[in-house]
Amino acid sequence: MPTATRHLRSEHGFSFPELLVVILLVGVLAAIALPSLLRQTDQGRDAVAKSDVRNALTAIRACRVGERDYDACQAPRGLPAGVAVTTSGDAFTAVAHSASGIDFKIALRPDGTLRRTCAPAGGACPVDGTW
Repeated sequence: MPTATRHLRSEHGFSFPELLVVILLVGVLAAIALPSLLRQTDQGRDAVAKSDVRNALTAIRACRVGERDYDACQAPRGLPAGVAVTTSGDAFTAVAHSASGIDFKIALRPDGTLRRTCAPAGGACPVDGTW
């Protein structure tokens, strides 16, 4: 019998138990990696919402330069989509909703101080509700 033919006949594939072990290992690795990946996705969504509400703050303050109070700036140019703004004279509140389910809010009080809050706690929102 020629050597090449004998070599081809002597090769065998993987056995069923070996394939099961490989599938089990891939499953374990996926179970470890998937929660981490989902957590990163939520953090990215929260970062977008925070950025949107900060950009709303800038747009509202820029609008106020030409106005006497914030009431004329409920829908200023440059306001990010999906940000809700409420105004009251020398104060305003901007809220952005993250796709992960967290609302990020910036409120400018009449005394000029800013308050950054979020709810519900979890993800990028600390337990104390401030960010």
